[in-house]
Order: sequence, then C-alpha cells, then structure tokens
Amino acid sequence: MAVDDKVKRCKKEVIDFLENSKMVLGRLIAFDKSWYLNKNPDHLVSFNSNLYWDDMKIWYGDIDCDKDYTTLLELSTYLGGDIYITRESQDDGRMNSMWTILDKEIIKKVKGNYTFAIIGGKAYSKGKPFVKNGGNR
Repeated sequence: MAVDDKVKRCKKEVIDFLENSKMVLGRLIAFDKSWYLNKNPDHLVSFNSNLYWDDMKIWYGDIDCDKDYTTLLELSTYLGGDIYITRESQDDGRMNSMWTILDKEIIKKVKGNYTFAIIGGKAYSKGKPFVKNGGNR
C-alpha cells in the first residue's frame, strides 16, 4: 500500500472505527489512575499509551486491554495486520507525529518492548500469551 493511501485510510477509517468502539483519540478512562487500577486489579491497563499498526502510530490514549480486547482484536483483523501498544515512556515513538511512517529503529523498539499486541491474530502481553482478566499487569 502506498504511503499516502495508508495515511488517508488511517485518518478516516481507523479513527472512525475506534471512535465507534468508544476509543476516541486521546481517551482518558479515569481521572485517578490508582483508583482505576484498584477497581480493576486483574486488568492490563496502559495509561497514556500509543497504538501502532505496521510502521505508523495511529492512536494514543488510555487502554484497558481487558475491556478493549474485542475492539483491539477486531481492529487488527480490520487492518489486516499486527498492532502494538506501548506505555507512554516505553518507546521512542511517543513524540512522533501521528500518520507518519516511523524510523525502522523506532519500530524495532516498539515491537521489542510492547505492553500488549495482537500478532498474527493472537494477543500477547509483554511477549507472553495474553489471558483476559488473568492478572497480566
């Protein structure tokens, strides 16, 4: 897929898909992070996270991987590729602009240091199979 076509697709289709699933760009799931974690102790939660598809950052905000699991799986299927989620301080892509192709070294770091990923249609947390409501954090 050409870069311009890919960027246009992200801007329209992907954001619409996520917003229809209640994952608006820059989403805040709780004003108090400690309170949210205490209410959901077995959930894998990533605050201020970045979501990547292929070699591009396509979304940022708070994600509860347990509650958003189905949406993330559907997104990966919809895009026809793997997606990766990193915490705010886990990658060098956090300061990069949305909708731009990232440097290969940044993508290598993202793929090697993710919090949650859908790879080949299967969910992983920190390199291990993801277990929904299974205390992955």
